[in-house]
Amino acid sequence: MIWGSPRGLVLGNGTRAYGPTGAALATPAIGDQPIVLVGTGYTLGASAVVADTLLGWSSPAWRYFVRNKGGTDTALDWLDDTWTGYYGNKYSKPLRINATSAAPAGDAANPLRAVWRYTAPVAQAIDLRGCFAKTASGDGVDLTVQRNGKAVWQGVLTTTLQPGPVAVDLAKGDKLDLVAGPNQGFGGDAFFYRVVLFRRGQSAAVTCPN
Repeated sequence: MIWGSPRGLVLGNGTRAYGPTGAALATPAIGDQPIVLVGTGYTLGASAVVADTLLGWSSPAWRYFVRNKGGTDTALDWLDDTWTGYYGNKYSKPLRINATSAAPAGDAANPLRAVWRYTAPVAQAIDLRGCFAKTASGDGVDLTVQRNGKAVWQGVLTTTLQPGPVAVDLAKGDKLDLVAGPNQGFGGDAFFYRVVLFRRGQSAAVTCPN
């Protein structure tokens, strides 16, 4: 079974591909929906995706933190909840990060910001695109994309927000942070999200999960 970032798939002799409902696929392509391969011969095409918060969630590509008012980042713990696990800690509740949704905590006087961090393994020219969505409650979530601590994009999420493409040049070891805060007031700050880092010039629109 195979799925992942969009890319081509060439089947070898005798290898067959089937969709999740069991229907045979004449021209299979890798994407979010799983494909079942019967046989051993196949070749993967190149992918435009460098990193994806959904498909790469909890993988080495991403690290998760809480950032306090003074700007100090503390690594979040894995918490195994009743229904679904998430990254958080007992000192920053209700802040949480899971695969498709998240929430900051606090307010403007004492914000606790959720941080997703990608560290470039090599020099890269990327385009960041994403989608954020929430119910129209509270005063919104402040969102920032930072390269080594300096903002390259900012916005406030009240209902739907789709940033990008945001062009960012990364040297090896550079840190790219997505930061979500409570804006001014506490409450109504849970939101859905997906962010994808594409190779420069190869980006596509990103659809919000829900």
